[in-house]
Amino acid sequence: MTKDLIEYLARKVVDNADAVRVEETPEMYLIRVADGEEGRVIGRQGRVIQAIRTIARAAAGPRERVQVDVYGASSRGMDAADAPADS
Repeated sequence: MTKDLIEYLARKVVDNADAVRVEETPEMYLIRVADGEEGRVIGRQGRVIQAIRTIARAAAGPRERVQVDVYGASSRGMDAADAPADS
């Protein structure tokens, strides 16, 4: 039920609802959306994804631990290979 709820909420905030997929792993739910739509699921200052997390936790059982993340969102920063070299 939690997976379906997360998918429903994510579909409501993106333009391409057919591209939304929610993968369930033992430790988390991972939302996958079309390229370029990660920002819509995350929202300004992370408000949308935080709201999705809050609703999912409220809908889960009392002993069920729920973590929700957006695929690719945490790996958007520059890594050491992309950093400019010192001259």
